[in-house]
Amino acid sequence: MPLGANLQRQWKLDEGAGLTRADSFGQDDLTDPGGNVAAAAGKIGSCAVFDGTLGQRLVVPAPTFTLAEQSFTFVFGFFFAANPDPGAERPFVCKGDPGVLTTAKMSVSAAFGSLMFRMWKGDEFSSDSVSAGAMPAAGQWHQVAVWQDAANARIGIAVDGGAAVTAAKTLTQVAGNVPFALGNYATAGQPSAAVRIDEVWFWDRVLSAGERTSMWNGGNWMAFPPSDNGPVKVTGVALRKPAVTATRRPA
Repeated sequence: MPLGANLQRQWKLDEGAGLTRADSFGQDDLTDPGGNVAAAAGKIGSCAVFDGTLGQRLVVPAPTFTLAEQSFTFVFGFFFAANPDPGAERPFVCKGDPGVLTTAKMSVSAAFGSLMFRMWKGDEFSSDSVSAGAMPAAGQWHQVAVWQDAANARIGIAVDGGAAVTAAKTLTQVAGNVPFALGNYATAGQPSAAVRIDEVWFWDRVLSAGERTSMWNGGNWMAFPPSDNGPVKVTGVALRKPAVTATRRPA
């Protein structure tokens, strides 16, 4: 199966500071409600910069994709300038508002000295969770993959193309569409995480261990447009997107 098979969304975050960061598939563009999410040089092209400002986030208010009781994989890059507070949980990729409203669906957090992936039930304060071990070193780019395997009732997380940590999926998730966000809770007025995020990918299937290793690409990451041309290996320099016609899949 090609690595691009079932790829549904791709936010490259290369636009720089502005009110919109485009989804390469043209379905779910991210918007900046406060107009205060900065940009800087990322691992590939530009990245989004969150600095802990109250309410700071990039958000899709009404996304066209759902996660409840579905198999999926998210892969994205992150950079912490300093180690996050080990005594707190600070979500920086969310669907819904974990821990604040009973609308949560999914969250990836810097939590208690580790990275934590949660799948929330969606109508109460309960979740299935898995942690990646020690927090990756600050001051450098990392890449994390998180996934839900609905068929086998497992959730998992892997950092920098490494070994997977998995846990049982025990909750039946409540269906319903809620906002998707980077940097913060999706709707609540909380301070954002102090993090940089780059190259966000969403598949509606579970990537294999080999595919996750390919995305990590020895620390150089894999980058490719949503097309039938396949992946393009990069070496840490800004990617010039080839002129191709995107193949869009229905939501």
